[in-house]
Amino acid sequence: MTSTSTHDFKAGSKLNNTLSLEWEHDSGFKLDKLEFDPSDNGSFTTECSLSGLVDGVKLDFKGNDSNKADITARYD
Repeated sequence: MTSTSTHDFKAGSKLNNTLSLEWEHDSGFKLDKLEFDPSDNGSFTTECSLSGLVDGVKLDFKGNDSNKADITARYD
């Protein structure tokens, strides 16, 4: 698991912290990004993928908690 905290110290700005993490499982599920941004009304952004379910196919999901949800299937 990886976590990242970003701090913005620009003149006149508020202190903004973004917490994100990544996680991968042997089953082929990978959480590429789970990000919490309290400066954006406490929004969450998620990116994850699943491979190995069908040979050569990878499923991807990218979305947030308010207005975006994209699911794609790629065949290589």
